[in-house]
Amino acid sequence: MRSWDSEHTSRAPLGSRLSWRLALLVPGFFPGAVLHHAALWVSASGARDLARRLFEAAAQRYRHELRIEPLVRLRIHQRMVGAMPHCPGDPDPALEIERGLLTLERIESPRPPFAMVDARSLVATWPSLVAAREGVPIPDSSQQLRAA
Repeated sequence: MRSWDSEHTSRAPLGSRLSWRLALLVPGFFPGAVLHHAALWVSASGARDLARRLFEAAAQRYRHELRIEPLVRLRIHQRMVGAMPHCPGDPDPALEIERGLLTLERIESPRPPFAMVDARSLVATWPSLVAAREGVPIPDSSQQLRAA
C-alpha cells in the first residue's frame, strides 16, 4: 500500500503549511489523495482558506486521475468545512452533507487522524466533530426552526 492511499492517514501527508502552500504551486507533483489529506489536516488546524484551496487542488487532481469516489468524499468534506451558520430561509447545508454521506459506504472521519469510517455513522454527528475541532458552532436545523 502506498503511503498516500486514503486508508493510510495516521499522520499529516506533508510536514508544514509551507509544504502545503508549495503543493498549491505544483499540484501535479502530488496525487489527489495527498492534497485531500493535506486539506483535512490544514482544516483541522483552523486555516480554512488554505484548506479550501487545497481541496480544490485535490479535486482537480482526482478529476485528472479519473477517481470519482474520492472526489465525492472530498466534496462532502468541503461542504463540512464550509458549513457555516446561515440565515433563516437559506437551504440548510447539513441536509446536502447528510444526503451525500448516505450515498457512500466509507469516508474519512472529519477528525484527525482521518481514518476511514462508515459514512452513515457520521450522519447527524458530523457537525459536532467539525465544530469541536474548529471552535465554530454549527447549529442544527431544529434550532434554526425554533428561532425563526
